[in-house]
Amino acid sequence: MSKNTKTTESASSFTIKEAARILGMSEMYIRRSIQKGTLKAISEKVPNTNIDRWSIPAAELEAWRTRSKTHSKRADGRVRRIVYLSQEEEAALAPQFEIAKPQQHKKAKKVAEPVEAE
Repeated sequence: MSKNTKTTESASSFTIKEAARILGMSEMYIRRSIQKGTLKAISEKVPNTNIDRWSIPAAELEAWRTRSKTHSKRADGRVRRIVYLSQEEEAALAPQFEIAKPQQHKKAKKVAEPVEAE
């Protein structure tokens, strides 16, 4: 099994980057949680350097995930991404992905429609 395909069941510890990828969070959020002490991690010195490498035990990562109740801001768990599509592209993709029209907030200003070149 390669290093990039670790799961919480097969690995005994994770790097910050791996933990962020598994949880769908940013590396900075993981680092801040370690710094605050809410996520326990082990600091190991890299030989012949002044660099610390952090490893997070798998059991601690799983316990922190349930204890902190952190999740992405979207209810369905997807990461927020902005995709720019023309109206034709949106119409072509809508049946495949069931794209719903975003609801506009009541106080949001209406944006003018783009002017087509003649």
